[in-house]
Amino acid sequence: MLTDDHLEAAIGSLRTLRIEPCGGQRHESMTRFLTPIFRCSLGVTLVVLVSCGGDRDPEELALPHEEPSGVSSSASQRLAQRLKKLNPADDEWESEIFSTQAAEQLEVIEHLILQPESIDQETLLALVDERFSCAPLRPSELLLDHESENLSVHHASPVVDGKSWRGRAGLVRALEELGEPIRGSEDVHIKWKLYRVEPDGETVHTDLYYQTYGPGAVHQFANWSCLWSPARGDALPKLLSIETNSYSETSRPAQKRRLFHDATQAVLGETPSYEGEVLPGLNHWRGLLDRTLGVTIDGHQGLALGDLDGDQLEDLYVCRGGGLPNRLYLRLSDGRCREASKEAGLDVLDLSRSALILDFDADGDQDLVLAGNSLTVFANEGDMRFRVAGRYPAISNAMSLCAADFDGDGDLDLYACRYTSPETGSPQPYHDANNGPANVLLRNDGRLRFTDVTVKQGMDTGNRRFSYAASWEDYDNDGDQDLYVANDYGRNNLYRNDGGSFVDVAAEVGVQDISAGMGVTWADYDRNGAMDVYVSNMFSSAGNRVTFQRNFQEGVDESARVDFQRHARGNSLFENSGDGSFQDVSQARAVTMGRWAWGSLFADLNSDGFEDLYVANGFLTNEISTDL
Repeated sequence: MLTDDHLEAAIGSLRTLRIEPCGGQRHESMTRFLTPIFRCSLGVTLVVLVSCGGDRDPEELALPHEEPSGVSSSASQRLAQRLKKLNPADDEWESEIFSTQAAEQLEVIEHLILQPESIDQETLLALVDERFSCAPLRPSELLLDHESENLSVHHASPVVDGKSWRGRAGLVRALEELGEPIRGSEDVHIKWKLYRVEPDGETVHTDLYYQTYGPGAVHQFANWSCLWSPARGDALPKLLSIETNSYSETSRPAQKRRLFHDATQAVLGETPSYEGEVLPGLNHWRGLLDRTLGVTIDGHQGLALGDLDGDQLEDLYVCRGGGLPNRLYLRLSDGRCREASKEAGLDVLDLSRSALILDFDADGDQDLVLAGNSLTVFANEGDMRFRVAGRYPAISNAMSLCAADFDGDGDLDLYACRYTSPETGSPQPYHDANNGPANVLLRNDGRLRFTDVTVKQGMDTGNRRFSYAASWEDYDNDGDQDLYVANDYGRNNLYRNDGGSFVDVAAEVGVQDISAGMGVTWADYDRNGAMDVYVSNMFSSAGNRVTFQRNFQEGVDESARVDFQRHARGNSLFENSGDGSFQDVSQARAVTMGRWAWGSLFADLNSDGFEDLYVANGFLTNEISTDL
């Protein structure tokens, strides 16, 4: 039987779920989205009715009257209570009620930008207050930030423009100007992020991000502060003003090719596994494989690049969920790949999370270390033959691996980040959890033998976090490798290397970053000779709105509220001052809003001598008609 403990853990793992107002199609899509999560977590299927306006009653948001088989009545009641909180009106969350209403009006604005001729007068009356005013939403004077053969970047911040648009006709004209560079482009999309709601008597102030994207030649990015009149009765709130806090746009000549193009089909398309295994996707295999094998829907499987066959070309090793074989793709001289997973003995069926391809035994060829149900070391014996040289079952469910010679003895040592274990419960407390499984520092003793020296070398301090990723770097320029660890649900670690022993100095030097750490990357982005660090976190619009409300976490210490607010802020960039300390320049450099960010990478993508940032982001998705 499903116990209360199982249910509590499953519900707790979902974090915060916010449902937007929707029509019938979105309601169907959201049900499809919710059902697999509950089926996967609880072993039962729950139908969730989402309040979508119109004739539906918000009180319909509840469990079906018939309890699923195997669920205790107390567990069922607890789930019903949790699901009821999806309706913000039940808890009198003014910010979320207003956000839902404003989202409907933003859809109208989206239509005005892309198809201004399609909006009728009645819709416009319901959207805009007659007192409305704004300066041009696409400023007339744009400053050039970057220009190359394929890309130009302009910005205007702060926006100063004397011309003002007033009234309903003024908004229409301002939006026509804004949409002029993108209107008519093929498959253009607009994305809104409403991240602040502040009611103030007869008006409501909101902050939001506006972004356009698609294959077109121009992309726009803006930050708006909007003033609204509150909703009255059945009427939605009306716009009173828009202030543009920042605006930028990127453009490329229509005749020029894109900076990047998808080469997956060209590189992997002729391998047997590409069409048969890769293209169907995780949902296909989740429906066919027994979940006890370790098949997952979270996509937390990594890749490794390295020359495994000694031909001076980088090969690709792909980790898979349990029940699906890992795949080794050997690079050919013409850019294509051939599959050699079975040939090399690396077609592992166990759940795999992460891999590293490096020469761990210093014999001149590249070995493979694989993290999954256990940590396994494969020795490269040449001629595409690999043997298991070591297995460490105690190091289970490692999320990622990184390597460096921390003790200066000439060989590469390993660090394994761990996120969950059979003994791990849900993170407690949410914003500062320290009840996760311990990460592991493995010293390389030669001949592909490793010893756990986590405690001996001082890395057990703050080592019960929920760790996603770590990265080695000599941040203090003293000749040895230090380690930054990005942790979900709270504080990060920076272990300073003092002659082979480590001290966690994250708080001392200013990089503790209480947030949802998921990735970390180093670079000297400002070219001052000291390495800076960028941390991938979770930008949450709902989190930014809710944590600043008076009724959020009432009665807790103010410092805890600040930590929750920081948790939802987004990514962090810490600038190395060169004296062993760091400055948080995330907001000054406008790099916090990386959406729900996972891995990040500093790299000079356009070869101009400056390190650029690439941020991988997203969350669970599915094959639905409205999926982008």
